Amino acid sequence: MHNIVSAREIAEKIARLDSWESAYPSNWAVKPAGGETFFVSAVKGEVPEIKVRLMLVRGWEAFTKIQLLRRNPAAVLAFTPGDVEHDEVIYQKDGSITFVSFFPGFVPETADDVTAQGVVKTLWETFGLLMRFEEDPELPGSFASEKAMFCREEYEPGRWRDAPCPIPENPIKFERRISLDNAKIAKAKTLEMRKDAAWEIAFTAIPQLITKDEKPRICYLFAAADAAGGKGVFAQVFSVPPARLPDGLAKIWEHLAQETLDRILAAGFAPSEIHVSDIRLLNMMRPLGMNLPFKMTVKRRTPAVDAYIDALRETRFKAIQGIGGAEEEK
Repeated sequence: MHNIVSAREIAEKIARLDSWESAYPSNWAVKPAGGETFFVSAVKGEVPEIKVRLMLVRGWEAFTKIQLLRRNPAAVLAFTPGDVEHDEVIYQKDGSITFVSFFPGFVPETADDVTAQGVVKTLWETFGLLMRFEEDPELPGSFASEKAMFCREEYEPGRWRDAPCPIPENPIKFERRISLDNAKIAKAKTLEMRKDAAWEIAFTAIPQLITKDEKPRICYLFAAADAAGGKGVFAQVFSVPPARLPDGLAKIWEHLAQETLDRILAAGFAPSEIHVSDIRLLNMMRPLGMNLPFKMTVKRRTPAVDAYIDALRETRFKAIQGIGGAEEEK
């Protein structure tokens, strides 16, 4: 690799090349010998201080999730690409470069450099590709007729070639496993359903609230408020397990219907309506709605629960029971 030994050296070469316009909005693949395939894309920064996020995503499943988040967010149990495992090289407008690793439910880890050979090789091939894209803008689509992405493949150690990366014929299906306690369902069916009661329910990440672990985790808030009066009904904070489980965040989503059932039992009555602002949340609650006859609706605005969450922020979430080992990020 021409004495290029660190990811930072390559990242700096890419920065000096400054050929991002030729990379938008293409995606390409890099397949180091004996390792995972990386799917690469350059994304314009969404905040003023960031110029470009160079995303390195391992494997079709993670890449598919990130692509779906852009086109059909309702299909993925993630709030942002940061909820999907991947690496990024972040180029800031002040010229600084940071390496960031994302894992679902965990605070992103930053570094000045990385040594993983898969990342180093992928960046080196990307450097060469960016120069080629400038000369041949059609190159990223070279294998489109074969229903394949453009890929740089290491077919022998140190030897690379252009190759197709076939797009799977059958799209990846993300299964959702939602289970409810049958005994609690039976008990809830005996409760009064109040026709004048409607709850607004929200599930959201609280980035400023993290756990106190060596590898801190992000906290997620599940909250409900009375749609008419605005009074808070419940608020519960969740975080993924300390062990890095790829489906840790998905399991929280899958638990929300049972959590709502528990809260209905604690209230001693069931609301006649539940309003949510996110179709993903509606989908996760649907099994509960199939057992209890309340009406569930997606609303463009949920002002009552939004105001309740804002009030919790103002009190630094101290009103939430069971918040455990979380603390505000300084």
